[in-house]
Amino acid sequence: MATVLLLAVHTVHSDANLLSEETDWYTHSFAGETRYTWLQDAAGSYVCGEAEASASLRMRRVKVDLTETPILTWRWRVPLTLPDLPQQTRAGDDFPARIYVVARKGLRPATLVYIWGHSDLKAPWPNPFDTQTIMIPMQHGESDTWWRERADVRADLELHFGLHDPLELGIGFMTDADNSGGHLNGCYRDLMFEERAPEPQK
Repeated sequence: MATVLLLAVHTVHSDANLLSEETDWYTHSFAGETRYTWLQDAAGSYVCGEAEASASLRMRRVKVDLTETPILTWRWRVPLTLPDLPQQTRAGDDFPARIYVVARKGLRPATLVYIWGHSDLKAPWPNPFDTQTIMIPMQHGESDTWWRERADVRADLELHFGLHDPLELGIGFMTDADNSGGHLNGCYRDLMFEERAPEPQK
């Protein structure tokens, strides 16, 4: 699925939680509206998406120095999956949780989508709707536990697109079930850019 970058730019500092405010997000609908609910618990704020045969993305444009803070981290959980869905096809291109990184340095955007899949897939693949979008599996299966993820965005953009230091960067999340016509939900929290950990001394 293609995405649209925001016009407003938000400068992101190291360890700043991008999921701390609801009002900063722009909605882009592909098919109907996924219902997103912002919640609080003792650990802070988080957002849950519930899709009923729908797909709408929440996106914001950010200013990030990927040479200084190339690592994107977040936590998520998914209580429900569709294990028989053919995930690498157009009919099965639905996921309970996605984290989007949209980069631009030229005419066409390049998109990384970190996904929570229905079943175990280890290697990335081109999105069946858009070859400029790469799907990267991080988790799969059902879990009520928060799982923490860590992705080297700078390295992934270089690996999959040969893209160095993009001029524009957008961050987003989506829960979708439009292609299968099913029901999916997933929750997200603590989305932030961090410095790369120093190499251990020998």
